[in-house]
Amino acid sequence: MYIMEEGMVEVSKTLVLVKGQEKAKDRDKVLTKLSAENHAIFGEVALFEQGKRTATVVALTDCLLLEISRADFLRLAEENPRVGYKITRNIARLLCSRLRKADEDTINSPRLCPWR
Repeated sequence: MYIMEEGMVEVSKTLVLVKGQEKAKDRDKVLTKLSAENHAIFGEVALFEQGKRTATVVALTDCLLLEISRADFLRLAEENPRVGYKITRNIARLLCSRLRKADEDTINSPRLCPWR
């Protein structure tokens, strides 16, 4: 997981292509931009599972990031359960917020909902 201290990044996801939409610019969907002004974090899913990454993050400016590995996080949570709980709770809130936004974006997408 990374905590942004300086800079700005863009988070994107490669979409499944529909026949006839093979252009590279149609493949990557920008999900959001994150800024150090908000002490944004990314890569948090990797703290809880070792699966394939869920998005691509590209620096838009020079960035200074703090990094915590899965092993270090698990060790911290084991040694200090109260701190581990608080971090996990805050990450869960963030993930819920991002999931709600993704749902809203999907529902409001003119590509997916032509009646809007």
